[in-house]
Amino acid sequence: MTRYIRVIFLTCLSIIILTLAVANRELVDIRILPSEMEDFFGDGMIFSIPIFVLFLCGVIFGLFVGFVWEWIREMKHRSASSRKSKELAKVENELNQLKRDSGHNDDEVLLLLNNKVNS
Repeated sequence: MTRYIRVIFLTCLSIIILTLAVANRELVDIRILPSEMEDFFGDGMIFSIPIFVLFLCGVIFGLFVGFVWEWIREMKHRSASSRKSKELAKVENELNQLKRDSGHNDDEVLLLLNNKVNS
């Protein structure tokens, strides 16, 4: 079911992007530097691209910035999770070692059942 929803969503998104591209084919001049600085660096800082390319590049850049921002924001949660996983593994190893040392390798439920049957 979710596969069909994903296909429908991507189809609608593709149609919207294609419509946007066809409707906005006009060329736009993009300046990398202000015109006052072009005299200092040269005149090679102007590009002509279609508007939809500029729009899509802005969306992609915004997504990239958002992903990086979230990755940095969630870094403390990932490190805490990793630390807790290591602590849990250490405690489980200690528990298994204690079970081996005490001779209680059986499952606790089985031990309870055996004790109830024997009594």
